[in-house]
Amino acid sequence: MNKFFLPLQLQRFIAAGGLATLFHWFVMTALITLGLEPMRATAGGSVTGAAFNYVLQRRLTFRISGSHRRTIWRYVSSCFVAWLCNLVFFFLFHSVLTIHVTLSQVATTGLVAAMNYIIYQRFVFHE
Repeated sequence: MNKFFLPLQLQRFIAAGGLATLFHWFVMTALITLGLEPMRATAGGSVTGAAFNYVLQRRLTFRISGSHRRTIWRYVSSCFVAWLCNLVFFFLFHSVLTIHVTLSQVATTGLVAAMNYIIYQRFVFHE
């Protein structure tokens, strides 16, 4: 067995999350280009990315067919926690450690993604 094998669900999570993250970064970049301060831009980007991510994770990664009523509120709750973590991590990297905005967001995204996979698997999309 290949020691680098990832379970299919984790592969789907990475692919779906990657697309949502690209959307987050696109919105963030657009907002910064329009003159918005980076902290506000990443907040806006993360909200739009989260909406796109819900659809992708529900359909592609966890493939659940239950009611949105049950999962949407769990997802919104997890997004609120992830959104706060995104802001805190980004602030620490960018404002405290003075790391460039792009690298700060890349590091932040990695930390939040790892946290999200565990929360989605055990709480949000768990049937």
